[in-house]
Amino acid sequence: MSTFQVTTDDLAALTAQLSALVGELGTAGQIQVDVAAAGHPLVESALESFFTDWSTGLSQVEHNLTQVSQRLGGAAGTYDHTESSVATGFRSQ
Repeated sequence: MSTFQVTTDDLAALTAQLSALVGELGTAGQIQVDVAAAGHPLVESALESFFTDWSTGLSQVEHNLTQVSQRLGGAAGTYDHTESSVATGFRSQ
């Protein structure tokens, strides 16, 4: 049987890393291209579709990472509170 062990500090660190990644992804979505300069309607259409899909996909990834980050942060807080409560219970006995 394997053991899985995580500390609240580990969860908090991962939360911070994911939050930073979400910020970096925000700048990755800022692509500016003069689609009209492509010079052909089919190329312009393909570029517009690409940028729409890129933006939509990036938004989904950002949303999912934000959700994971929030849940990890919540878990870290809950575990920390539980550990504090247990420690307080042992000290009072």
